[in-house]
Amino acid sequence: MKFLIIRFLDLTLSIFLIFILSPILVIVGLVIFIEDTDSVIFRQIRLGYKNSKFKVLKFRTMRKNAEDMLNRNQELYEKYVQNNYKLDIVDDPRITPIGRLLRKWSLDEFPQLFNVLIGEMSLVGPRPIVPDESKHYGDSISKLLSVRPGMTGNWQVNGRDDVGYPERVELELWWVDNISLKNYVIILIKTIWPKVLKAR
Repeated sequence: MKFLIIRFLDLTLSIFLIFILSPILVIVGLVIFIEDTDSVIFRQIRLGYKNSKFKVLKFRTMRKNAEDMLNRNQELYEKYVQNNYKLDIVDDPRITPIGRLLRKWSLDEFPQLFNVLIGEMSLVGPRPIVPDESKHYGDSISKLLSVRPGMTGNWQVNGRDDVGYPERVELELWWVDNISLKNYVIILIKTIWPKVLKAR
């Protein structure tokens, strides 16, 4: 029953948020296009529910040839892997000026509401991982993928980029073991108001 209730909330809240945020989505999309005259949305393959693969949606914050820049530069790629498959905004040469602003305020994540709407993601859950990250979960990877990945989750509200592997594994799997409507609401509130509900 709790899974049905959470899916109902995902569906209802994603529709509501898309509706009220639509002016912001349009404006951000126009700014990205004007700056770089290329695709507004970035799509990347991630692992999802029951080991399915889907394309996570984000506002594009990187230059047109970002993937090539990363793959051609061995030093940059190694730094990317060592930093939990991310690069610091300050040090990442692939990010556009508007992209830095979008990432600072997490506005680049808003298109994932459409992933939630169609059921590929939930508002709350483990962060969707790229296939290469699965090795960090070892035998627990099937457990991680037994639930829908989320736009926000236990890892994001407990340090996010400050918490890398292997500590991240424990935080992500916590949700799988503790899925409840109460924790769903608490994590959403802590995402919007980080200083609220400091103690779980």
